[in-house]
Amino acid sequence: PSAELNAAARKAAGDYVAILEYGDLLTVDALYEIACAVMETGAEIIYTDEDHCDMAGKRFFEPVFKPDFNKDYLFANNYTRHLLTIRRELFLAMRLRSRFDGAHDYDMILRAPKSGIYHVPRVLYHARGIRQPALRLRTGEACRAALEDYFRERGIRARVTPGRKEGFLKVEYLPDIFTARKEVGVVG
Repeated sequence: PSAELNAAARKAAGDYVAILEYGDLLTVDALYEIACAVMETGAEIIYTDEDHCDMAGKRFFEPVFKPDFNKDYLFANNYTRHLLTIRRELFLAMRLRSRFDGAHDYDMILRAPKSGIYHVPRVLYHARGIRQPALRLRTGEACRAALEDYFRERGIRARVTPGRKEGFLKVEYLPDIFTARKEVGVVG
């Protein structure tokens, strides 16, 4: 899907692109809320809360109320995925990478500048149905690979393994977080 999404972004005329999954639904005010967030904050990347819906799009359940942007939480979970909206110019500069299909949005948010990210704390996206176990497993592996690549490209020595809860990752820094990530410190 990365090649198709990249091609669609190149052909888009707007200032922002949104990554949606086939068959999922937006609330009637989703694009309005995204536009308001852009006008109020100037953010280059916007994500929203989400929930799930049945295949008919009539029953909604399992709301996911996300935190404002948190880099360490992002290292543990691809929580920004739906509804992820990115300034088109930034999207085109970064491009989705096909080797991380299944977690292409996660790979992009990991590589994106960490300033200019805004969370709209409203459920604006409905993920339809339950994803198949095999697909969830492939997505988890793609997320792990994207995070490992992120650390490798930055010279951060870390091991990434599946977390105890599905959809989460565990990061072990080698030899410790303070050596691996210079921006992390402690005050006593």
